Amino acid sequence: MDKQIFAAVEICDHEIRLIVGEFFNTRFNIIKTNRIDAYGLSCEAVVDQNAIVEALKKAVDNASKTIGARIERVLLCIPSYRVKCVPLKVRKHIDSIDGCCTALDALKRAMQTKVPNDLALIQAVPIKYTVNGISTRRLPINERCDELVVDVDLLCADRKFAFDLVECVEKAGLEVMDIALDTFAIAKEGALFEQAIKQNIIILKMERLSTSLALLQKGKLVACDTYRFGLNKPIGQICDKFSLSGQIGAKLLLSNVRVDLSVYSDNPIYIYAINGPTQTISENQLVKCIQGDL
Repeated sequence: MDKQIFAAVEICDHEIRLIVGEFFNTRFNIIKTNRIDAYGLSCEAVVDQNAIVEALKKAVDNASKTIGARIERVLLCIPSYRVKCVPLKVRKHIDSIDGCCTALDALKRAMQTKVPNDLALIQAVPIKYTVNGISTRRLPINERCDELVVDVDLLCADRKFAFDLVECVEKAGLEVMDIALDTFAIAKEGALFEQAIKQNIIILKMERLSTSLALLQKGKLVACDTYRFGLNKPIGQICDKFSLSGQIGAKLLLSNVRVDLSVYSDNPIYIYAINGPTQTISENQLVKCIQGDL
């Protein structure tokens, strides 16, 4: 039996997200998910390291109690701020005894490529393999050849931002096993790269303080931009108009708002009372409150 347990952490502008799962007999099973509020990150910088570190410790402690073991190493997912994709073609002469190709040396050589000083190399992503004149998106196994050509995309991000996030994780007593960009992780999880071969796909990721737009084209991540606008503004409008807490405002926005209709119902979707008579909020009232900015 092959059983491996992995933990992954995503640091966002308003919370820490932790997921723990296990690979068991080639299947991945989710054991624990956890979200801890942490307002220590803007869309481009760490503004409160202590808030992030304490939230990480709390998330890890909660998950460790559930699985009955201490989490010591994590996969780190970071926001795609100042992402730059550097295409690279690597040629690897095959000199092994059996003459079979392997992409490991080619990827190692790609990882040694110098990038601008203000950027950090996050991932080297193989896009296409060429063996004996035949190109494929999957690495040929046990294919004999004299030379392997690998088209690689080097995904880079803001150096200081990435290093500051790694430092937060390390100060929480954790080791970073690997780093991934959130938009790249979304594309892999949603199996979007294969779909992007035939059509362009845009990934829209909205957090509280920022919004990211990533373009997938021809099976690769080609561009990503971050904008200083997120869900905090519509959440704040809901809270101000109806005198609600931020937690309830966020829940109403994410769970009860539809913006694709021409007519909205006047039936109550939320009932509450704050030091007075009971009040109600309809879907129509909720949409009208935020529709202008959206």
